[in-house]
Amino acid sequence: MSYSAIAAVANLQSPAPSLLTAQFDPYVLLQIFYFVPGLSVSGTPRMRFNNDSGTTAYAYNVTDGSLVATVVTLVGATGIAAAASGILLSAIAATMAVGGELIVGNGNGQAHSIMMRGIAGVVDASAAPHTISGAGVWSTTQQIQSVQLDAGPNGGNLNAGAGLLVIGINP
Repeated sequence: MSYSAIAAVANLQSPAPSLLTAQFDPYVLLQIFYFVPGLSVSGTPRMRFNNDSGTTAYAYNVTDGSLVATVVTLVGATGIAAAASGILLSAIAATMAVGGELIVGNGNGQAHSIMMRGIAGVVDASAAPHTISGAGVWSTTQQIQSVQLDAGPNGGNLNAGAGLLVIGINP
């Protein structure tokens, strides 16, 4: 019988450059929810695993689609090993909110495939949010036991209220 459990919860009470979950037990599949209400400087929030800050194990492809009247604009961003130091969660640098969900394979001894979907933009209903979709990989074969969310390569801070929820799933 399979089961799921809340593996970790973390949030920021005041602005900070990053948010790190406590270490948790390994699970075969992770469902990660994140929300960043804004950034102190224009940037793209980034997700990393097990406090890894290297540039050799990450690759991603993220698309940010915005709807303006009846025209759809798609902007993409990619990063590959030796150039990516995490999974960027948006394709457009901004100071506005970003939130979403990642599904991460976390099998023992396997690279970690990542599927993402989310939103970005103002959260006051003055404009429609952007839709974000993407995929990535963390090629390290060590199971993920902590998750880090940071303000991304441009630096700055995540605004107060940023949060992470990690649900672990085992067969």
